[in-house]
Amino acid sequence: MDNARVARLSFKKTYVEPILDGTKTSTLRKTTNLEPGDRVTLTCRWGDPPFAEATVTRVSEVRLDAVDFELAHAEGFDTPEALVKVLGELYPDQEQFVRIDFVVHAGD
Repeated sequence: MDNARVARLSFKKTYVEPILDGTKTSTLRKTTNLEPGDRVTLTCRWGDPPFAEATVTRVSEVRLDAVDFELAHAEGFDTPEALVKVLGELYPDQEQFVRIDFVVHAGD
């Protein structure tokens, strides 16, 4: 048995399909205790059953002014500006984020 921790990441329902089809492979959060190798259940709300399981592949810090096309695409957005707009709505006055990259387990 490995030592990977099991944790939870919650997403808005609009992100479920992009996560499941592999379009969204990253999420930005204020903080995290997750580490690469951690297994996570992906949910929409507390109490709802998970819609998928994933493994964290990378955790890194990112500044809002460093959002680029690669990150925007990993988040499921077409442009950095679109991602920055949503981040501003979700996290007003937040300039520093934790990027969590993950891979969804197929057929688990």
